[in-house]
Amino acid sequence: MKLLSEITEQKTNKNQPIFYPNEFMLYYDKERKENYFNLLEYPGTTGKFRLRSYEIKSDAFTFIRYDGVGSCKHCALRGSIDGDSIPDVVGSAIIWENGVKKYFGYVYSGNPIYNDQPRAYFQYPKCDSYESVCYIGDVTGDGIGDIAYGCSDGDFRIFKGVDWRKVSVEESKYPKFTLHQTEPNPISADGKAVLPITLAHSGVYTLEVYDLSGERVGELFKGDLPSGEVRLPFTVKSLTVSSGMYTLHLSDGKYSREHAFVISK
Repeated sequence: MKLLSEITEQKTNKNQPIFYPNEFMLYYDKERKENYFNLLEYPGTTGKFRLRSYEIKSDAFTFIRYDGVGSCKHCALRGSIDGDSIPDVVGSAIIWENGVKKYFGYVYSGNPIYNDQPRAYFQYPKCDSYESVCYIGDVTGDGIGDIAYGCSDGDFRIFKGVDWRKVSVEESKYPKFTLHQTEPNPISADGKAVLPITLAHSGVYTLEVYDLSGERVGELFKGDLPSGEVRLPFTVKSLTVSSGMYTLHLSDGKYSREHAFVISK
């Protein structure tokens, strides 16, 4: 055996690709019982990032295709977050919206080399920083695995998994309302906070608190809310809870949305 640190390769011309050592992924396909390796490259003077996908058999790498997972950071999860039993993959992408660069995570169901259509997405709350996405099991008690996101800017949050096979087209394409981050977060000892919400229609809404096991802790609000941008004040002082992470659950009786927050006493 040769010492790995003594094995080196160098570029022989400017058009050869540069490989990024922190931009790779190993994925074990439980269905095919095969290992796959993906590596991000910057192909010389073409100026376009792309992903090289390989199959690994008998210590040999066989090239399969380009762009098997996407064109930015990506990682293999150790479990499923879409309702089945096959580990999934999160691939990242950069989207420009009204001149603003935004980072999104895309969830691929199973092996992205063969299932390359993303099933769900979420926006990274921070940009241009070192971030990490990992599988953390079912922490919300709904029987579906969840993922945690953290970055060097100090942001940490949990994204709840969802069975995409049971989500209707109307719910996935036309969300009725959106919950934003509580202000402040964490919520301090006085218990007072504001929840910014974007509502597509007015109606009677209920705001409840759940712990990470999925158990209902209490109700914070029930009443009429107008459409548009709403800032809903509430207090958690009446709840008998300890410091930690909880989930706000807003429902209009037909649709519901959730958002994690932290209580610090």
